[in-house]
Amino acid sequence: MAGGFPVFRLFTAAFGSAVLVRFRMPDFSTANADSEDHAYDQADRITRDLLDALPSGCGPFTFIGALEGYPVGDILVDDTVPSTELWWAPTRYGSTWLVLGTAVDESSFWRLVNDDDDLNTLGAHGPATRQRVTVIGTLTQTN
Repeated sequence: MAGGFPVFRLFTAAFGSAVLVRFRMPDFSTANADSEDHAYDQADRITRDLLDALPSGCGPFTFIGALEGYPVGDILVDDTVPSTELWWAPTRYGSTWLVLGTAVDESSFWRLVNDDDDLNTLGAHGPATRQRVTVIGTLTQTN
């Protein structure tokens, strides 16, 4: 079985604001492609439901990118944090596969990314972008 890992999906919203959707990936069998496809369909539904729950006028939303795994900094795993300054950068897997997290400045962000074995293997490259984001969703496991 796989799943249960944190997922962070970043969107731009109306008027240039940004929204970070967070949740845990639904469980799926790695031996069954249909099971994995179903889990990603559930993840898309979770994302849509969270964005749809925002006040009207926030959208439309444009997908920037995602991280499947833990970000740098502890703030994004705290379910009580409604907003934060977020750093993100694309990876060698394409512009929509991101490393992201919180840090006091860009050099600190890159140091944290490079010190993280999982994030470092993604081959992130700069420049990093910094923006205040509204954070919605929870990483509390529900299943």
